[in-house]
Amino acid sequence: MEDPIDFYEIAYKHVRSAVERFFAWLKSFRRITIMYERLTSTFLSFVHVACIIMYLKFLQ
Repeated sequence: MEDPIDFYEIAYKHVRSAVERFFAWLKSFRRITIMYERLTSTFLSFVHVACIIMYLKFLQ
């Protein structure tokens, strides 16, 4: 068996909180939270649009 990989706990907590905040922002888009779209490609494109909107808000 291999030994467990060491990790930097403080950095892990910062990255994890950033990922959790990202998904919380993503869930604020109703069309993504309630999956209206039947096609995966259409749903994924709405996720991309939501990410672009969030990034533009972040830049302001």
